[in-house]
Amino acid sequence: MIHAWPFEHDFLDWDMLLFWTLICGSLIILWARFLTDEWASPLGVFAFAWTALIVFYELDLVSYDPVRESTLYALFLNVANFILGGLTALTALARSPSLAKAPPFTVDPTRLERAMFVLLPLSIFGFLLQLQHLETTVGLSNFWDNPPLARSLHTNIKYWGYFNILNVANATLCVIHLCLFRRPRWWQILLLLVALTSALLTTDRTRIFYMAIWVFFAGLYATGGLRATRGKALALVLTIAGLLLFFVLVGKHYQRSYYDRFREHIRISEPFSFLAEPYIYMTGSIPALDALMRDQTPTYGGQFSFSPVITVLGPFVPGLEPIELQGKLYFLPMELNTYSYLQQFYLDFGWFGILLGPYVCGFLACWIYGLMRRRPTLFRVYAASLLAYCCVISIFVNMFTQEATWFFLAVGWFVHLYVQGLTPSLPIKMKGMQPDGGRFE
Repeated sequence: MIHAWPFEHDFLDWDMLLFWTLICGSLIILWARFLTDEWASPLGVFAFAWTALIVFYELDLVSYDPVRESTLYALFLNVANFILGGLTALTALARSPSLAKAPPFTVDPTRLERAMFVLLPLSIFGFLLQLQHLETTVGLSNFWDNPPLARSLHTNIKYWGYFNILNVANATLCVIHLCLFRRPRWWQILLLLVALTSALLTTDRTRIFYMAIWVFFAGLYATGGLRATRGKALALVLTIAGLLLFFVLVGKHYQRSYYDRFREHIRISEPFSFLAEPYIYMTGSIPALDALMRDQTPTYGGQFSFSPVITVLGPFVPGLEPIELQGKLYFLPMELNTYSYLQQFYLDFGWFGILLGPYVCGFLACWIYGLMRRRPTLFRVYAASLLAYCCVISIFVNMFTQEATWFFLAVGWFVHLYVQGLTPSLPIKMKGMQPDGGRFE
């Protein structure tokens, strides 16, 4: 039976009420001062994602193991320091006289198309390598004949796998091009089909989330879609509904239903049992983080937070190996191993990491976003939308510190350098993205 009243946790007290009052008050001040009507900013995205996490957790639809008060304080410090970092970045940009006058947003369509045309065969090559690797390690027939086996192996090619994940960047660049110029090319359809197929045919079902959410924000930012409209709200609803449907269908395909195995701990009635899987994956970060902080001592000293650097230096420094990002399973009572993006910061630096990590993430995300608003370029639209995705997914995992994110940033930077190399380029004036369209002056 579903609870009629959502707030039934013992820890819902004045500390929690003060916690959310401070968050809402801070966001109101920030939006009024810097981000009027801009619901897709990093501060808005991060606040909505973490508010949704807490609110859904408070629905108490699953009887998780009790969570300590110190873990709730960690969540408070996380959100507060992310907001503080964003505020620092936006204040610095507002006081920068060098950014007072910005040139028009210019992108050369021919060179952007050439760049994508070069990336397309590289990504197809990576996809074929991944297929061959899956056939060798998993057996492609097992995706249909034995889905639990395929899911349990969770395998990707080391190093060569970067060619395969180029498909995610290709989809984003393709959407930015379509939003700017509204003239699709036939090969772009092939590009999107290869990107979608590579995301679906993988043992990592988060790939489709990565691509869909990043593409969504890239489309918003590339069209200056920073202010709420009915069309954008509808696009948001359809994106969320599509991802939930995909999550449910893939969960059934891989035969990993929490509802069937932990029915006695789930307070969702039978007709709505399909909601149990996404609910647990979303809200399980809180009890999992609590179990992690109970069980493990911070001893890594930066190996998690700086994993891209370790990955690059690994082949040249003997004994330097990246740490496995997928953590141990905790049974709370169902098995969980997503701890939110605070996992890396805590395991590296303890409570100091929970203070500093979110601050740095908030600063970087808002700094790139603020630069895009004042002086939009191809790379800033590309990077700001990528960091917006990192803000959304922060309630699950830390994409700010993963190699894939920094690989995508490198790809976007080189594409940007090539595209901007031809002058004169075609000015693209975009409503809501000129310097006078925001409140950063």
